[in-house]
Amino acid sequence: GYYILGKRFKPVAAHVWLLAFSLVFCFSHGFMQGLVIVLDVSLNFYISKAISKFQKKKAFLILGISVNVIALLVLKYMGLFSEIAGLFLSKEIRIENLIMPVGISYLTFRQIGYLVDVYRNELSIPGAVDYFLYAFYFPMLVQGPITPASDFFSKLGEDGHTKYNPERFSKGLYWAVIGLTKNILLADKKAKTVSWCFDNTENLTSAEIIILMFVFTTQLYFDFSGYCDIAAGVSEMFGITLPKNFDSPYKSKSVTEIWRRWHITLSDFLKKYIYFPLGGSKKGSIRTYINIIIVYVISGLWHGTGFTYLVWGIINGILQIFERLFKKSISKVNKFVRWFFTYLTWNVVFLLFRSASFMQFWTLLTGVFTRKSFYVSGEFLASATIFELEYLEKHMGNLGQLLPKLHLPAFMIVSFVIIFGFKNLYEKEFKPSVLKAITAGGLLFWCILSLGGITSFLYAIY
Repeated sequence: GYYILGKRFKPVAAHVWLLAFSLVFCFSHGFMQGLVIVLDVSLNFYISKAISKFQKKKAFLILGISVNVIALLVLKYMGLFSEIAGLFLSKEIRIENLIMPVGISYLTFRQIGYLVDVYRNELSIPGAVDYFLYAFYFPMLVQGPITPASDFFSKLGEDGHTKYNPERFSKGLYWAVIGLTKNILLADKKAKTVSWCFDNTENLTSAEIIILMFVFTTQLYFDFSGYCDIAAGVSEMFGITLPKNFDSPYKSKSVTEIWRRWHITLSDFLKKYIYFPLGGSKKGSIRTYINIIIVYVISGLWHGTGFTYLVWGIINGILQIFERLFKKSISKVNKFVRWFFTYLTWNVVFLLFRSASFMQFWTLLTGVFTRKSFYVSGEFLASATIFELEYLEKHMGNLGQLLPKLHLPAFMIVSFVIIFGFKNLYEKEFKPSVLKAITAGGLLFWCILSLGGITSFLYAIY
């Protein structure tokens, strides 16, 4: 439908068609959730017109930002506020979040960025169809990227983007299949092991805790990397190129570099709309460090609603301050040593990201040193069994009993080879070929077979 309308009519017809299906996607997560987002987006659109039209631009900007922040706080953080109130009143108070619209965190940041750009005269007001498509565009609705409005609108204005381009479509399809493969065949296979470990925290040995850290961060890597590939690939099939959002972060030699390469559009947003307006690094060292902590407090709370996310954000800010303070000394350290300690630090810090409480995190962290056992149980290894292979292994005798214990080690080896030995999709020029078609078809078939074992998306930020 998109291509037919784009060929026979003006691009706006194809945009309306794409918007209609994006709204269907949005409302499929719940009618009330969809209705709340529609009202929120409509209000932001009219506020932006007021910023552009009237003299009191700053007042309307403050109104717009306030509306977005209040909506996010009410819809997402009621549970956290009740937890804080309970601590002060010394009794348990639990209020569940009222409505959790899909992608509300991403939408809030995109709309705040849009309002600020209009206020700064960096962006002219688009038509209603283009703005609503920007807000609801389904490839980036759920988990980003946080695409700047000017970038998205410029893509909608490109000549020929609504007409079928076989090479561009092939590239998008190939990227989407690779992303799905990362999600289903790599991340989800590790999800069972991670869940098993966090359900059995007290019984894990030192070796199992260490392995858990690496299993979890590879699961996280392929979950988010896979989603970014799917979003970029599906969007490319519609002739709309999304900004790069993930760039092999585990090859980084500092935590600062990791954050430049992990969730790139989030880092760009925080830098442009929070860090720089606070003064950035232009108001002295102390103010710079305070600004960094503020940015990462916001980042931590944006990722999740618990205290663990807040502390996780603060730790990331402190690590970046440390790297700034000792930048010259650190730069003299061997590159491999810098990479090793960066990667190890990332694994430890993200254990807090996954932990349900500080107590669970502390139990795991201290367990590495206090449990002093390097035994890995058969139950631990069996938690990663790949059900697609179970049928074959039942008919392989003694070998079939051994193979299930090798699933996790095999997948970890494959994961490390992909993470550290291959370039990401953005770094390689795409050329359609028979081999790529066969590869994509085979991987897609395997992914469909594996859909029976679906787990929830790990890096879910609503």
